[in-house]
Amino acid sequence: GQVRDMLANLDIPATMENIEAALNYVENSYNPLKESYKRKDVLDSEKQAEFEELTDSMSDVLDSEESIQEKCKQAEKYMEDSISKDILNRSYEQPDIRYEDLDSLRSLSKGINLSMLMAERRSYDIPIKTGDTITNMNVTIIPSDGDNGKVKVSIRGNSSDEDDVLLLGDVTAEVKVTGESVKGYVFAGERQGYELLKESSDKLTKALETAGFEVKNISYGMNRVSQTDGLMAGKSDADTSALYKAAKIITAHLVSVSKQ
Repeated sequence: GQVRDMLANLDIPATMENIEAALNYVENSYNPLKESYKRKDVLDSEKQAEFEELTDSMSDVLDSEESIQEKCKQAEKYMEDSISKDILNRSYEQPDIRYEDLDSLRSLSKGINLSMLMAERRSYDIPIKTGDTITNMNVTIIPSDGDNGKVKVSIRGNSSDEDDVLLLGDVTAEVKVTGESVKGYVFAGERQGYELLKESSDKLTKALETAGFEVKNISYGMNRVSQTDGLMAGKSDADTSALYKAAKIITAHLVSVSKQ
């Protein structure tokens, strides 16, 4: 099914833990960063401020593989900290920790592990702050040969009421980069999202052109696109700088449209 495909495409070992975490990711849009962010109050105020700063800056460094990988490692540390702090606090307050709490901490820990394996394979969960919550956006870089390849960006499963990004519904953008030229598509799950994205399509084209890309064609549609369709990421030594550059532009564009 979708879960096994996701792991196989990203070349992640199908261990019991990874399958459980991937199932949670695919079916419930589970995002460890979002969950840790909800619990950030367990950290001291200095750590909280650092965690805030980190979540704010992740999409800014998307144009460099080295920087985004580094940020993911930092995020892992804060997530791990918030788990251990949480457990410690609870064990002081209540010697017998509730099964539900234990279970949610276990899910978190498996989720963090999966998210790090994904990041190593150029599939990044980028937090987008909306109000007091985090919206999950996945950015996957898929090199083919030379400096060519694909960039896939998806926003999904944002169902909380205060979420501005809900306006867009689930969104998938997939762009193929060949040398300097770019073509691709953007699908929105909701009519409103489709209209918003289509209206602002010139902005995306301009942003890509300003960065030196030649935009062949980007088409817009309404559709439900599965998140892991046709992803063949993995580890390769391709020159991915153009792909990261395109990814950062598309991400910034989707965020600005969602916050209109």
